Amino acid sequence: MNNFEQEMKEAYEKLEQDMNTIASLFTNVKRKGYLGENIMLLDFNKKDFNNQNTSFETKENGWSTYEGINFRIVTYPKTNRIALTF
Repeated sequence: MNNFEQEMKEAYEKLEQDMNTIASLFTNVKRKGYLGENIMLLDFNKKDFNNQNTSFETKENGWSTYEGINFRIVTYPKTNRIALTF
């Protein structure tokens, strides 16, 4: 395997690990999905969506950081969905 392929493999493994770390902070996720390679979707039941109290320090342009992982959260209360961009 050449260096580029190895670097890409490692980058995707780190991205997947980061997504799982952030997803673990939310409780009672009904379904987890992906939109593209850097957007994770978390679906909840109405009650579980309303009970989410996970908060993050938000920085410039709505980006947050947790354990060195940069991400942005967009909530969709009408569909009980949270989208996370990494």
